[in-house]
Amino acid sequence: MATQSSTITMIQQQPPLKTATVVATVAAAPKTADKEDPPVLNHSNAGKTTFFLLDAVGLSAPPLALPPILLLLWHYRQVPVWDTFFSLAFPLYLCLANRFRFDTNARADALRIQRGEPFAGPWEFFEENKEPWFFVYMRSAAVLGVGLPLLLQVLAPLPVADAAAPHLYLLLFQIGMEKMLSGPRFHGLLVAMNPIGFSIYRTVCLKTWLVLAWDMMVVSRTTDSDVRTAVVIFYMAHFVLALSNTVFWTYNLCVLLLLRMLPQCLDQDKFPDADVSWNSYYHLVPVVERHSDKGDKRN
Repeated sequence: MATQSSTITMIQQQPPLKTATVVATVAAAPKTADKEDPPVLNHSNAGKTTFFLLDAVGLSAPPLALPPILLLLWHYRQVPVWDTFFSLAFPLYLCLANRFRFDTNARADALRIQRGEPFAGPWEFFEENKEPWFFVYMRSAAVLGVGLPLLLQVLAPLPVADAAAPHLYLLLFQIGMEKMLSGPRFHGLLVAMNPIGFSIYRTVCLKTWLVLAWDMMVVSRTTDSDVRTAVVIFYMAHFVLALSNTVFWTYNLCVLLLLRMLPQCLDQDKFPDADVSWNSYYHLVPVVERHSDKGDKRN
């Protein structure tokens, strides 16, 4: 990757963007817990709180604060075209898979209702998710992956903000999708595939961010002696942040997601599969087998 010395302004601070207002609003807004309606003999209560197009594929309503932040990042920062395409295409693939391959989790939801069990949440495969380590881990991920990069978008020079923006954009999109997949009508395996798929793709963004941060730190050593120390310290801190994100999210993908979470999602007792047939459309497209369809075939 070419050195960024020709484009980096060492001390030039950009004016605060509208992102600061959004971040302040998010910080001040009280957190509200998702309310659960009493279970009924239908799929779930998700359809009562979402638009029809979202409910048709088993999605819940998105967090209201995330779309404005994502739009601001996409508009004011240099988010690559392929990152934008992936952020839209991969969630669409998950939604279509949930609708046409897993029947919007109808089988698992029906069994849960028959047993009279409340919906435990999308991360029920973490049996130890109530232990202190999990909350510490999640807070560390929030500060390292979201909080500090958001501060860069508001306070850092434009080259630094642009370098961190693509990974932040994809991570926020992943978080938004995790919220939207949190209802009982989305199959657990696809819920797990969301962070896995985004994390695999984000490794490329992390590598790009790390290389850019290194180049900026090297170039910062050539600044005027009067401000050289402060500049070097700033760009060194930026490099440490990029390196920390690279190490953290690589561990999160290779260990926590693939080795700890994914195997539990393969448990058919917790996440029963839908009855599908591959005998149509030249064995290329799955078709959900309804009980009425099976009865017609027997006759």
